[in-house]
Amino acid sequence: MTSLAVFAISRRGANLAQRLRLHLGGDIFVVERFRALIGESAVALGSGELRPALAGAFARYRGLVLIMPLGAAVRLVGPLLQDKWTDPAVVVLDEVGAQAIAMLSGHVGGSNALAHQVAAAIGARPIITTASDLLGFPALDLLGQEWGWVIEDLTGLTRASAALVNGEPVGVYQDAGEEDWWREAPSNLIRYHSLDRLLAATVAARLVISDRVLPLTDVAGALVIFRPKTLSIGIGCVRGVTTDELDELVRKTLADHALALGSVRELATIDRKHDEAGLTALATRYDWPVRYFTAKELAHKLATATTPSVPSQMVLEVMGTPGVCEPAALLAARAEKLTVPKQKTSRATVAVARTGARATPGHLTIVGLGPGAPEDLTERARQALASADTVVGYNSYLDQIRPWLGPKTYHSSPIGDEIERCELAITLARAGHRVALVSSGDAGIYGMAGPVFELLAAAGATIEAAVVEVVPGVSAANAAAALLGAPLMSDYAVISLSDLLTPWETIERRLDAAGAADLVVALYNPASVRRREQLGRAQQILLRYRPSETPVGLVRNASRPGQTVTVTDLGHLLDHPIDMRTVVIIGNGATIRVGDRLVTRRGYRTATELRMAERATTVDEIGRQPSP
Repeated sequence: MTSLAVFAISRRGANLAQRLRLHLGGDIFVVERFRALIGESAVALGSGELRPALAGAFARYRGLVLIMPLGAAVRLVGPLLQDKWTDPAVVVLDEVGAQAIAMLSGHVGGSNALAHQVAAAIGARPIITTASDLLGFPALDLLGQEWGWVIEDLTGLTRASAALVNGEPVGVYQDAGEEDWWREAPSNLIRYHSLDRLLAATVAARLVISDRVLPLTDVAGALVIFRPKTLSIGIGCVRGVTTDELDELVRKTLADHALALGSVRELATIDRKHDEAGLTALATRYDWPVRYFTAKELAHKLATATTPSVPSQMVLEVMGTPGVCEPAALLAARAEKLTVPKQKTSRATVAVARTGARATPGHLTIVGLGPGAPEDLTERARQALASADTVVGYNSYLDQIRPWLGPKTYHSSPIGDEIERCELAITLARAGHRVALVSSGDAGIYGMAGPVFELLAAAGATIEAAVVEVVPGVSAANAAAALLGAPLMSDYAVISLSDLLTPWETIERRLDAAGAADLVVALYNPASVRRREQLGRAQQILLRYRPSETPVGLVRNASRPGQTVTVTDLGHLLDHPIDMRTVVIIGNGATIRVGDRLVTRRGYRTATELRMAERATTVDEIGRQPSP
């Protein structure tokens, strides 16, 4: 197809068409009476010829610029439409050159990009109406296009695109291909570390990015499969091998090892096969490039790499290297190990290597973000986040740090997906990423550090556990205590009232023990919309051991927008609004109220008290001395 056709139906349009051709090239179609403004190179359109000329251009050109009113363009183009995968880009330009409207095939056809080019050429304003562009979301039909990705099945694309734009959760499983696109991914794109997790998730649509043929039959909802170009196929063959022989071997090799034909990036072989007709025709059949390596390069790769096949003396004598297909695949993919070792027939050999593996080791850091405000983040935590290339966390936590942390690859997920976040962080670190798994407050207090080490322990990964870094943060209890004054000056207990992971009977025993020991108690997760009774029960237990006048502090949204601080007493605890964002600090027998602040006396005596005691002792001693 030719690149660009410009249609003009007026004098002003003809002048604009001439200006466009100076910048963008292409062919001009113009109404016959204005052809003289452009010259003999323009195609003249006589009476009644506009519609058939446009129909012919619609099939021959990759892009059309129609200099005419939008309504006229719609009526002309409407009968020609087929689908977004075959229609060309169509841009409508008004006759004064003010607005370049991307009318048709904005993403796949490229009219959005063409509208920007037209606007830049003549000083117009590009008009883009595709929702993903306006919202800053990735266009799924263009995802990975710059790296050559292809979509294997288009059936679910429209539904998945709509779900993404509408803010619905869209799950993603990616085990191959480039990952730079994640830097621009919106928060409702949720990455899962395994296919099973993705298939079990409650999401509006699913995206699978893989070079493997996976079990994806009977998947509920919209499904889109992307094939990244990650597979390099090394080929060795005898002179005169046919295209069909090679094709059959390649297809069988991929099928036997559950690899996708759509993910083949290139063929690779020895340079002596430049003129091998069957190999050249195979590359042409699938539009695969062929890379050629010298015998010296192939022999060196075989000598330095570990390959399962035995070097061939016969191949060495004929080709100057003891092997072709395996080292060719490794060199093309820049890999150190084969995905598929040599497979052969009597006339050809094939091996497969996967590109994209990271050479540098990854690292996992679990970072406590503190209560929420950037100024409460420790310097060590800030440095850990800055050095990470990938950040994993709960949606709201990533929203807190994204504005100041800047460009990173962010993987967010909703509340309840804690284990999945930990598994994803471990998987990404193993793949060579520097991962920061974030947690509010301190990651070791009801945070992400515990599940990570539990998962590593279950896998027997003691060596990996030894190098996981945990960066402490300011806990919610510490932040709340600072706002209240100094209620944690003496021994205290932190207890979560959530019985999601801990049986309520266990929580009651802990409350009873803390009350009997006269510990200050900090309550996390005190109440939710569906869980209200536990807080009242906690109040009753503690009232057995301390009076109703015991000071209590309530801190909601500590260091976050909407922060509130309330001082009350144990007897009136339930008179105040309390939810999951509230930390409740209940004093002990040594806790006193100082205006609207709380302090738990540790036993220090003030300097005034000491001086008064000393003075009283002196007076008493003087009073006991005998009179002269």
